Amino acid sequence: MNQDRVGNLTRPQVAVLAGVVAVGCLLRISYYGRGFSFFHDECALALNIGRRSYAALSTTLAYDQAAPLGFLYLIKVFMTAFGRSEGVLRLLPLLCGIGAIACFYRLSSQFLSGWFLVGANALLCVNQVAISYSSQTKQYSGELLVATLMLLLSIPMLRSHCRSRVFWTNSVVLASLLWFSFSAIFVLAGIGLALALREFSQGNMASRRRLMAVLSLWSLLLVPVYIWSVRPGLANPALRAMWVQEYFPWHTLAQAPRWLFDRFIEVSTNNFNKRLWFLAAVSILFGVASIIRRRDMVMIAGCGAVLACLGGAVVQKYPFHGRLLLFLAPVIILLTVLGYEWIRSPFPRWARAGLDGVAGLAVLWCTASAVNAYGVRPGFSDEPREALRYVRANWQPGDRVYATPSSTPCMLYYQRFADIPSSAIVLDVSAVDGAEHVPTALSAPVAPGRDWLLEMRTPWEKRGESVPVYEYFESRGRLIKQMDVEWTSALLFEVH
Repeated sequence: MNQDRVGNLTRPQVAVLAGVVAVGCLLRISYYGRGFSFFHDECALALNIGRRSYAALSTTLAYDQAAPLGFLYLIKVFMTAFGRSEGVLRLLPLLCGIGAIACFYRLSSQFLSGWFLVGANALLCVNQVAISYSSQTKQYSGELLVATLMLLLSIPMLRSHCRSRVFWTNSVVLASLLWFSFSAIFVLAGIGLALALREFSQGNMASRRRLMAVLSLWSLLLVPVYIWSVRPGLANPALRAMWVQEYFPWHTLAQAPRWLFDRFIEVSTNNFNKRLWFLAAVSILFGVASIIRRRDMVMIAGCGAVLACLGGAVVQKYPFHGRLLLFLAPVIILLTVLGYEWIRSPFPRWARAGLDGVAGLAVLWCTASAVNAYGVRPGFSDEPREALRYVRANWQPGDRVYATPSSTPCMLYYQRFADIPSSAIVLDVSAVDGAEHVPTALSAPVAPGRDWLLEMRTPWEKRGESVPVYEYFESRGRLIKQMDVEWTSALLFEVH
């Protein structure tokens, strides 16, 4: 082996690491550069930020949105300085996504070396959830960056001899990061747990007093964060109803084991691959056992964040699901690699080589899947901009556009682009159901003539918005044209 090392990596390992980091950054930049249309949530968030003052952003947002106040302020600064285009509003998430890669390297190098370090960084670079939200005007790539930064800042604090100045500076910075991430509270809780375990194990009264002081400081600084950043989202009953299935099932405790198992599978899948989740799941379990045996306080803080997040689901305040778990990616990836490192350790050299080959192929599979999904054949959830472009190209005097509640934010955001007269637009159209859910009326009058219906056919139709409205038009008119663009439809009816 080449012993000319950079840090704790050989030259070949440095070359491969540089390659996977380049692939991760290029996938994020390439997906950002595709310029896909905003989907529902992005349009809704952009409208809230653009129409509200800084003070008004600390109240409950319209269109069932919620985001950390610091994230909203930063996006508003970008919007004020550079305009309201998709590229401008997605720039901050892109920078956060690339920044998370850099921070994760610094974090992972504290625990891993050699090919294990390369593999861990590869898993984050090709994490498909992280790539996707690095190009969407949502807070999740920022939450990933914040969680990684917080774990990095906790490293000197959890050492045996941390200088007082470093300890208190990092403590204040950790509390300040709560403004930029809802999930940061769980990471802070994990760090607090690790600090408590370390301080009480030392049996030093001065250390215990310092622990109580820092916990008091965090509690004090959390109060304004809760009032102006967290509480407005919790006050929205529609968001709570949307996520109710992802909370712990207190109403049917018999389903609790299945719920926990499904959440474990989801965490494994989000950070590895749907077809290879079992390999990650086994490694994660061994990783937890490994850090308990080694008493690694930083990783114990990371596991504490996972438990705190589960606690949020138990008390029905935070859904343990999907993109809301992206902030746990650094912890889960490190557990996966540390667990694999421990699994292979007792085997003879020839067996370890075989295991390494299987692990390498698994990482290559994840990389190929990410390159295919976000580089070769990228797609996006909704394309309302293209649907409205189709409407505008086929517009005739006297036409009207009816937008269902799920498509209303998109209609409002892209109205200037579509150049459709405001008088011809009817927003928030819903259907009044009759017997057997047959729509009998709309919330807005429908006159004879050509009527466009803009609908989103992704999960929003499960709320009973698009389908009943479509059926109403179908029962009273004749479908003339239909334009399908990536789950978005522009439908033209001639109503009699």
